[in-house]
Amino acid sequence: MVAEGRYREALALMGLALLLDATDGTFARAARVKEIVPGVDGARLDDIVDYLNYVFVPCFLLLWADLLPAGHGWWIVCLPLLASAYGFSQANAKTPDHYFLGFPSYWNVVAFYCFVLESDPGSTVCWSSCCR
Repeated sequence: MVAEGRYREALALMGLALLLDATDGTFARAARVKEIVPGVDGARLDDIVDYLNYVFVPCFLLLWADLLPAGHGWWIVCLPLLASAYGFSQANAKTPDHYFLGFPSYWNVVAFYCFVLESDPGSTVCWSSCCR
């Protein structure tokens, strides 16, 4: 969808994924998924989906929608991709009650505002720098 230039639709789906992420654990527990499919680690799957939705797709959108400086977009998106991968891979990334520690990887919010506000590439880099 992003590669096709359908950015508004991609942002809407990222918003929907945000709502689903807020409820999927509750539904999985209610359906007793852990008992039915004991070999599946729902927390690991959730982290993978979170990384894709909150980091990878938004960074791809920033790059593809030309919201980053020409010729520098690829290395600029590598910074949040790597930093967020490091954050998601930390064993102590969450508190005992499952809240994240440190800066959250909500690059979907950054991408949303940069797109909606029609941010020029320099401003996008500034926004991204502030979110680190």
